[in-house]
Amino acid sequence: MELRSNSLQRYRHVARHMHSSWYRGVVNVAQVEHDFWKLVFDGLYQVVPENGLVNDFFTGLGLRSAAFNRSGWNFKSLLHSRDSMLRFTDNMSPTAPGHPSLHTSMLYSAQSWDCAPHGLYALHYIHYGGPQVWYSIPGKDHDEAEAAITQLSPDLHRKSSTCRFQIRKDLQAMPPLTSLLNKRLPVHRGLLKEGQILVVFPQAHVACISTGFTISESTHFAPSQWLPFALRVYTDAFQNHVEPSINLPEMLYKAAQDDKLSGDALGHVYTALKAFRDLEAEGRQRLQNTDIVYRHVGKGNPSNNTGKHGRQRMQHASDEPTSPKCRICQQFCFFSKVVETIGSVLCLQHACDRIAILAKTHEFVLVSHVSLEELNALVESVSRRLPKR
Repeated sequence: MELRSNSLQRYRHVARHMHSSWYRGVVNVAQVEHDFWKLVFDGLYQVVPENGLVNDFFTGLGLRSAAFNRSGWNFKSLLHSRDSMLRFTDNMSPTAPGHPSLHTSMLYSAQSWDCAPHGLYALHYIHYGGPQVWYSIPGKDHDEAEAAITQLSPDLHRKSSTCRFQIRKDLQAMPPLTSLLNKRLPVHRGLLKEGQILVVFPQAHVACISTGFTISESTHFAPSQWLPFALRVYTDAFQNHVEPSINLPEMLYKAAQDDKLSGDALGHVYTALKAFRDLEAEGRQRLQNTDIVYRHVGKGNPSNNTGKHGRQRMQHASDEPTSPKCRICQQFCFFSKVVETIGSVLCLQHACDRIAILAKTHEFVLVSHVSLEELNALVESVSRRLPKR
């Protein structure tokens, strides 16, 4: 895929030329949609529409004036809203979820089938231009849609934290709708016009076609209701060894310490944090029962985390880098990690599996960034703050 910088004026000139090459004057949406799918079916012409993308990390986008800085309609404000889980993540990277992006598109520009990373919600808004035709497959049919799209376009996908696949951005794949319908998938159609907002729910697959020059804005957001979806995606990513886009354990750890969370948000945080606490306790218990010699590194009382031959070397957790990733499952090791003498990092679950098949002389180091006592106290603290039913 060729990337280059363009001014909006030049891009609009290219878009007008693209439109005039196919149509004279105004054309209706139905005609453009019909012609698009005819091009896909026939394959007689090579059409190369251009798409533009501007990230909103350093500059504002559609809502630039000071009057809209704190407006609920400003996509940037979603990241810092009271019920946003993304405000508990490291959002200082321009590519971090939650930062709005500005898009420009032209006739026949298409977004191929995709779903938001880590099961997030998504918003799309058209500031200016012609309508876009959107297609969607509901999240309840996520697994079936994923299998069908991967089968129809096997070379255009790769693993990601979205689910098990993500469209390669250098290649666009738009399987014919009839192919998806033949697999008994429910494909819905809608029209997004200037001044309208489209909300995409977790794990729904969407695709769209532009009918002309358009300036639109999009972002991801994560209200507390998103956490059950996040847990399912995290489990799926762990089982399939897919690198996540969000450090979910760190998000929950920080959210649990926030005193301004609503009662509903606390309930979702409690359920998710308790699940991670249980996994952490199980992993440390398995390590405690092993014959392998390892050393505890970190703050907190290590007495409950010592193996049968447990030599200990105490070191403050701040001396260790936080949140590395397990070299097997690619998941963040926020609460603790196991380091082999060769330097590789493992999560507790895969460390236990590896210890079971290695010689007893092999040495591991358990690095605890958050002690189990502290984690238990945090779960109990959230439980006490839950609204009475």
